[in-house]
Amino acid sequence: MENNILWKESVNKAFYGFLGLTLLGGVVGSIVSMVSGAAGLASLASGGGGGALLMPIIVGILALVAYVYYFLGIKGMKTASMGHVIAPGTSQVYTGALCALIGAVISLIPLLGLIGGILDIIGFVLMFLGFGKIRDLATNENAKQGAKQLWLAMLLGLIGAVIAIIPVIGTIISMIISIVVLVFGFLGWKNISNSEL
Repeated sequence: MENNILWKESVNKAFYGFLGLTLLGGVVGSIVSMVSGAAGLASLASGGGGGALLMPIIVGILALVAYVYYFLGIKGMKTASMGHVIAPGTSQVYTGALCALIGAVISLIPLLGLIGGILDIIGFVLMFLGFGKIRDLATNENAKQGAKQLWLAMLLGLIGAVIAIIPVIGTIISMIISIVVLVFGFLGWKNISNSEL
């Protein structure tokens, strides 16, 4: 009973962290990126320096705060599921979330961005595999369906990140994919929040 309460509270925390991260890092981040890029070009055209604007930095910091909240929810899910059939999956998601969080913080330190990026990729892979394990091991149908939707959201997020490399059109397509990721993530976390251990 106590584990189910911790599970539900932790899933809600992870869900709200995911929402904040997806909105700030995906949809809002894409819009801010396009606007700041256009403002930088306009600044260059008018003889200014074309320097970075403050808004992308603020959005990045808020996305990091949302990620910490997500991580705390994942940590609670790992604790609640100890001894349960999905424990290997939640443990792997937790390890991945920790790696990605450390990677995000390290990326803020000048000249260490590559190390942070590698940790972020390792974390992503671990979370992706962890949601796959939860999908395969869960006995609760809601948890199984939710993990499947979260796994798919991560796959689409990866595709969106690769497409975002393409100038202008890639950013627009990535923003659309971010909205789809948000929908799948919302449905996935909703299903998991309706599950019990």
